[in-house]
Amino acid sequence: MKKYLHLTLVLFVIAFLSGFILGVVNELTKGPIARATAQKLADGIEKIFPNMNKDALENEENTIELNDKVLKKYYIIYDKDNADEVIGYIFYVDAPKPYKKIEFIVGIDINGKVKGISYLKNEETPGLGTRVTNSDFINRFLNLNDVSEVDTISGATKSSQAVKNGIEQALNYYKQNLGTQGGSH
Repeated sequence: MKKYLHLTLVLFVIAFLSGFILGVVNELTKGPIARATAQKLADGIEKIFPNMNKDALENEENTIELNDKVLKKYYIIYDKDNADEVIGYIFYVDAPKPYKKIEFIVGIDINGKVKGISYLKNEETPGLGTRVTNSDFINRFLNLNDVSEVDTISGATKSSQAVKNGIEQALNYYKQNLGTQGGSH
């Protein structure tokens, strides 16, 4: 009986210390991870809209949270030289139903056309699902306002379909809520 009590106590101490150490490491890495994620987002937005007003992007009023499973939020992008001129929108997309997590941003210009795509997270299988990040796949969507005819990637069908669906949802949101037919922000 004494032996079991001793083993139980040793296991409790090990579990407690492990949990404590994990908690400390989590707290220490939370800030740097958040900063790295924010920088990746900012770099992606700047890649899509190089002539954007960075100061306007930092204004919280220009970030609209969406209560949606796929479209998490969108950002209003203003022109660098004319701070009152909207040049487009960036949608933060959590791709619907890939094998693993794919998060990206899609830029839509004021004419309702896809201006660019930048990946924030892609946990898909290397060599297959990660093919959605290749420029030849991304270029299939550029300058389109309807992506229904864009072909998926053979061998990475589920991943590429998830990206296509996310872009379609962003375009539909734009058309219904932000475009000239749906009003403007």
